[in-house]
Amino acid sequence: MDVYNQMENIGAFSMPGGIPTSMHRETDQQWDYPNGWSPLNHMIIEGFRKSTNPSLQQKAFVLAEKWLETNMQTFSLSNAMWEKYNVEEPGAKLATGGEYEVQVTVFYFSV
Repeated sequence: MDVYNQMENIGAFSMPGGIPTSMHRETDQQWDYPNGWSPLNHMIIEGFRKSTNPSLQQKAFVLAEKWLETNMQTFSLSNAMWEKYNVEEPGAKLATGGEYEVQVTVFYFSV
């Protein structure tokens, strides 16, 4: 619970779109706030879900809902899945920063 409490205290769980990769706000790097990455969100959610602590299991459910909603909103707006997401303004802004353009996966459906 120490790691959880520290993350809670710095606001890592308070973003509407998921967990930011870091809370560094003064840079424009791809790993910094407000960007959230799928692998990080997945690891934290799964770690909490597999815990024997009911409070952490419930937090995993809430975080998973946030992350999935962010992905769904962004997909419905852009028709694509992205390597990282803006967790501060999900669905309104794409993630930015880093040394290259944000990577996208576009899906084409035929009926």
